[in-house]
Amino acid sequence: MVDKIIIGHDEVAYHLTWHAFRRHYQNGPKVWNKVGKLYRDYYSENREIDTTPGELWNRAYKCVSKDLSAWVEWIKYLKTNFQQLSHVIEDQVPVLDKQIGKGNKDAGRRTLYKIIDKGRKPGFSKTLGRQLLPNAEYEFPREYEDANDVFIRNILHNEDIIEHRMRSHKPFWFVDSGYNNFIHGGNKRFHRITRNDLHHGSNSNTFPADRLVKFDSFPQPWRTGGDKILVVEPSKYICQLYGIRITAWRKEVKEELAKHTDKEIVWREKQGTRKTRGNLYLDLLEDESVYCVVHYNSNAGTEAIWAGVPVITLGKHITESVSRNKLSDVNDLYRGDIGNWLCQLSYSQFEYDELMDGTAVDILEKYHV
Repeated sequence: MVDKIIIGHDEVAYHLTWHAFRRHYQNGPKVWNKVGKLYRDYYSENREIDTTPGELWNRAYKCVSKDLSAWVEWIKYLKTNFQQLSHVIEDQVPVLDKQIGKGNKDAGRRTLYKIIDKGRKPGFSKTLGRQLLPNAEYEFPREYEDANDVFIRNILHNEDIIEHRMRSHKPFWFVDSGYNNFIHGGNKRFHRITRNDLHHGSNSNTFPADRLVKFDSFPQPWRTGGDKILVVEPSKYICQLYGIRITAWRKEVKEELAKHTDKEIVWREKQGTRKTRGNLYLDLLEDESVYCVVHYNSNAGTEAIWAGVPVITLGKHITESVSRNKLSDVNDLYRGDIGNWLCQLSYSQFEYDELMDGTAVDILEKYHV
């Protein structure tokens, strides 16, 4: 079997949108249009402009400013419409291969792969995927059957593939959002790369502190009070991947906690997107009644630690080394040192440019794989 890089609909749409916009750029304002007119007027045989140094400089300054302003507005227009067009194309990806291949899905799919490979823009699959699996073949999620090794980005549309790899104990690379983007304005500044699972777990290595400068803030001191236990439920995708029956899981958590504490249990469902769910980190900073946060393998654990709230981590997650891992420890929560853990965290997530230039792969090979 060969290695395979799973091409997501969003990445196909991204590259096709760039192809469309490259042509669209050609219809933009002419570079230095106003400056060019000034040049022609100055060297015209019937020159009528004022050529005194002061006046000529003022006019040149105005021309440059207008040309730059025109390009700024054009770029804003393109940026706004790029995402809209990309979303439209993404919705059509399931039928694009047949349309491009004029009825032949295989031919259309090969054409799409060539467009991505030959495109000027880097991408998660075509760039990072090739670093990790140099000889891999591209494949759409819906076409997946099996492979020797696989590169996957995101859970969405790839649930069945990830489940198959995990249950069969077959190797795969997985890329998704980083662990503490919530302190960087909520944008996807950082991305994680993991091997054979969705998350990094505990790691016995000692990590350097040089990447800590990438954090905009650091965790609050550990909280000791509170009379509520916030339980963050796993999403439906996590339930599918790890064989969790959410009703039974809720019952087990409730009954086990009741054996050890009489604190109120508050449930937080995993619904919608991060944008619609709000920022748990900010909620915890404001709500001092929360004694601890229980989660399976959610980044809610990282948000809780950043707010100084102790954590119980029940699944594999990067927070497991600085939290308790059993509900029975609810009265003996971890409030110890997190110095090396912060260094580990900084060495477990990467900015986009680091993914593209090989920095992330080098760090993975040295500290994680």
